[in-house]
Amino acid sequence: RQRRQWSRGGGQGLMEPAPVGATTADDVGAGAGGAGPPLSVGDQGTEYEAKLKLPKWRMASYSHLRLVFSAMDLTIRPARFAVYIEALKMRPATQATAIAACKSLDVLMGFLVGKASDNLRTRFGRRKPFIAICFPVAIVSMVLFCSPALFFSGREKLEDKPCAALTGGDCQQLRTCMVREFNITAASPSGILADPTEELGTTYTDQVGLVIYFAIFYFFIYAFGWTGTGIPWDALGMELTDDSKARSTLFGMRTAFQMVGYALPIGIQMGLNSSLASNVPMQYSILSVIFGCWGLLAMANLLFCVGERKLAVSAATKERTDEAQVPFV
Repeated sequence: RQRRQWSRGGGQGLMEPAPVGATTADDVGAGAGGAGPPLSVGDQGTEYEAKLKLPKWRMASYSHLRLVFSAMDLTIRPARFAVYIEALKMRPATQATAIAACKSLDVLMGFLVGKASDNLRTRFGRRKPFIAICFPVAIVSMVLFCSPALFFSGREKLEDKPCAALTGGDCQQLRTCMVREFNITAASPSGILADPTEELGTTYTDQVGLVIYFAIFYFFIYAFGWTGTGIPWDALGMELTDDSKARSTLFGMRTAFQMVGYALPIGIQMGLNSSLASNVPMQYSILSVIFGCWGLLAMANLLFCVGERKLAVSAATKERTDEAQVPFV
């Protein structure tokens, strides 16, 4: 009624200054002779009240998985060189080709996972089913990836090594054998090989099988870990709350867990070096088992403690659903 009166009067002579101390739309309208459009809620300076509360313990349950991702990353990357190239003698060029092929396929997987996660509708949500299915596969793949020595080493028997049968026996015969096989003498205790390109003590001849093993589990780690789990997990974080302050706190806590995750492998490996300094592949196998078990606990914590936001049903969708339920006559 006030708007119509103001419009009929042409807006002239009806608008008067608001009284001193007027703060609400009613006060302003009263000062203007009851004319003029009322102020909106936004004009009154009312702050948005968040509907989705996110306590700190739930933030920690969500962010805990970031720690495992970081620890897995800092375990896998050094293992590629220390285990596969140095210990198992994989060619760096061959490994680089396998990595490029795996990551190229993983890029395509990212689009599929993102689309499938957005369209998924289950009673458990649309993000958590991907985490529950894909992350265990990524953990198993990481453990196997960091433990290739279980399948591609141990073929070399002690009796097959030169001069091994003479250990513990006649020292003169052992000395003669060492000179003959390795050119080890008092003047040259490190020895000089007759053929500089010869690599003694290496029996990892199945390089084709090693490359296939590397490519399969490296692809599984990224496809089921960083893509199959990481994309839905990131989307879940954006949907946990509609409070901008709580969301900033959530992402800050997630970054803190990430930093801790990068520090853990370094500290644990320093301890392993004191007892397994000569067995580097075993060090990475132990690291993968530790963080694999840790990852399963972090995943269970997230699945049981973090709930997904229910999707809002639009009026048009509800109307179509109601029409579909009306029997045809």
